[in-house]
Amino acid sequence: MAALAGRTVVVAVQTEVELRVWPRLRNWGEQRTAALLERIGSVPTIQVNELVQAEYVGLTVWAKKAAHAIGAKEHAADRWIAATALAHGLDLAAIDGIYDGIERLKRLRAG
Repeated sequence: MAALAGRTVVVAVQTEVELRVWPRLRNWGEQRTAALLERIGSVPTIQVNELVQAEYVGLTVWAKKAAHAIGAKEHAADRWIAATALAHGLDLAAIDGIYDGIERLKRLRAG
């Protein structure tokens, strides 16, 4: 993605965990799994801390009051990812529309 050029890339712990699920869920072979794990290992992962927790609480309350789809139970991981970006003042690179319309969330757009 050209929008990432010259930027430091990090991932939220929830993103890393989701990526680690793929090989087991989709029965990937050893070589493909190893390649993914190598890529994951090359990118710093941001863990949940008190700042992220506070943003998660605020985002959850806002989403439920605003009837935003990210407030739904099935989007809990998406809330953690957004909260991580918000807590650290990071731009979120995601194509998922679930992040549209979230107050204060800065998005990177492709192209």
